[in-house]
Amino acid sequence: MARHYFIQAIQGIYHCHSKGIMHRDIKAENIVFKDKSSTEMKLIDFGLGTKGINVASGIVGTPFYMAPEIFSNKYYDNR
Repeated sequence: MARHYFIQAIQGIYHCHSKGIMHRDIKAENIVFKDKSSTEMKLIDFGLGTKGINVASGIVGTPFYMAPEIFSNKYYDNR
């Protein structure tokens, strides 16, 4: 079951990246089920997201979920 959910989460992130969107705040609280009886998941809260750029700057997101390179580098991309 965990594998099923993980694959859905990765597919959602991949879809965003294929459209040039970086979420920039992926965490458990931002991946929710479509409804109480569904196993379909959705990625929510794009408030910190960016679109149409390959490189982002600034430290945004929830610190405990952020990759270490965001703290050490001035710029990062969607890879």
